[in-house]
Amino acid sequence: MEIKYPTYIIAELTGETKHFVMQCRTKFNPERLSWPVDITLTGSSGIGVIKAGQSLEKVITVLSPLLENNSLTAVPVHSLESFPDTGIFYLKPRQTELVKLHNKIIQSDIIFEESDFPFTAHCTLCCREKATKEIDKYFSSLDFPSTAEINCFSIYQLHNGTATRLYQFKKVMKDG
Repeated sequence: MEIKYPTYIIAELTGETKHFVMQCRTKFNPERLSWPVDITLTGSSGIGVIKAGQSLEKVITVLSPLLENNSLTAVPVHSLESFPDTGIFYLKPRQTELVKLHNKIIQSDIIFEESDFPFTAHCTLCCREKATKEIDKYFSSLDFPSTAEINCFSIYQLHNGTATRLYQFKKVMKDG
């Protein structure tokens, strides 16, 4: 299969963080309820989406060793922030491990589009063009989960407002 639409590499989240994000989306972004609750590794910042025209099978083959053998199962969440001059609010996890993984993906043989933004590992809670007083007040008063639990790594494609998982990487369990 050839990649045709914007395609992202993500860490899908589970547990308390997933529940928290879905509550925020229900309140402010019900149109995004079908999107995965994730930390985006490629596509929104740092490097852009996977460049169209590449073979999905090749992308999976290249990423499998990086993502299936990755021991990252959770990251501490440090803050709830917003991108300047936007209505985009997000959880900001500790960056160290996610930046390392992002950089390994960049160094692979996959070709990516460019991004206008430096890499910031984040989990989007609300995505609006502009913040309102109601949104600012809501997010400034929230207690957020202290840890983001990673369920799996996946490749998602966005087309006509719908996010579709193209592939889910299976964790390789280590003996011992």
